[in-house]
Amino acid sequence: MSTAGIRASRAGRLAVVRGEVGKLSAFLRRDFLVAWSYRLSFVTDWASMIVQVIVFNFVSKIVRVGAVPDFGGTTPTYMEYVAVGIAISSFMAVGLGREPVSGGDRSSHRRKSSPDPKKPSRR
Repeated sequence: MSTAGIRASRAGRLAVVRGEVGKLSAFLRRDFLVAWSYRLSFVTDWASMIVQVIVFNFVSKIVRVGAVPDFGGTTPTYMEYVAVGIAISSFMAVGLGREPVSGGDRSSHRRKSSPDPKKPSRR
């Protein structure tokens, strides 16, 4: 392949990446606005995360360095070990039952029936 062809190929890939990054920022903005619309939940989730970090920081001062397993010859700090554990448990919690903030599951968006059959539902 010629040098010009390689440059054109790179430019084309770069244009695709820029377009995808633009989409990513739109998704992040939308998801943030949806999360922010439930302000109490948003604030308590962040407060809970901060409290977890503080608690695990104090626990990390108690745990011996040798108690944390090695991974590929590298011994992580206790905080790194806990951060991965929190990320995995959060991922599993979402996968095993928490309803997604937005996405494909529309079962919660069904029209609810009104208690009075003569009155239409307002949802």
